[in-house]
Amino acid sequence: MISEEKCKSVRRFGKEILRVSHEIGGFEGISDKIFSFYDSVVKTASEGAMNSLEETAKNDFESARKMGGSSMAFFKRYNYFISCFGEKLDERILKVTIKVSLEKGSQNLMYVENVHFWDVFGEYMMGKNGIKKALSNQNRFVEK
Repeated sequence: MISEEKCKSVRRFGKEILRVSHEIGGFEGISDKIFSFYDSVVKTASEGAMNSLEETAKNDFESARKMGGSSMAFFKRYNYFISCFGEKLDERILKVTIKVSLEKGSQNLMYVENVHFWDVFGEYMMGKNGIKKALSNQNRFVEK
């Protein structure tokens, strides 16, 4: 799977007030089962963000619009972004990093990063002990 990015936005009176984007990549040569799992995660999260943030963005914009033209002109758009990238650590271990952020203009409202490890051959997500054992066998440093 080649890197893919999708974006949806909401506009009011010609001004973009909400942008929801997602990106997924790094799953070349990885099973469809693993890719489909993360593809579903990013698409579901994006749809959920659009549903939950659209009303908030509209209400904030309407408040700014009621304050006058200059407030409306300087309204800061909400940006929701989720990315998911796979990286093979060796022929057996896939590291998947998921990042989610929500910003309003340049103000960071939320940022979360999560890492999963997969056994590519068995197509299962590895537990913490399995990851440590697999990486220690390769003399790799394991951070908590």
